[in-house]
Amino acid sequence: MEVTLAVCCDAANVSREGKLNLLGIFNSIHAGSFPATHPHLSLVLRVEARLGEEGDYPLEIRLVDEDGGEMFKIEGKLGLHGAAPGRPMTAQTVIDVNNVQFPRPATYAFDVFLDGVHVRSVAIHAFEQSQGG
Repeated sequence: MEVTLAVCCDAANVSREGKLNLLGIFNSIHAGSFPATHPHLSLVLRVEARLGEEGDYPLEIRLVDEDGGEMFKIEGKLGLHGAAPGRPMTAQTVIDVNNVQFPRPATYAFDVFLDGVHVRSVAIHAFEQSQGG
């Protein structure tokens, strides 16, 4: 099993045809002051698996600060089922996160755990925007 895509963006969806649509991929947030609240972001994951890895897997997302302190956790399941012969199974998921609090300018990360194993981190750099340009 492999995470082939992990990004933060302004919005995302998966079409009826299975196409993943992403809008505004980013890895930094600029705020006038801290603590700062980011109103909305979408964390997008694509996972590929091979024959024999099919099933439902526990998925856990932790937002952590630079010291590894957990700010919050999201738990769910990721299903990998049925693929055409000779092709990998693919699961795409969009996790919408609202009103994320960043207490200070720093680098934060969404740590992704699949079946209890850390598989990816997505960094978010929070900067204080200078007042004058």
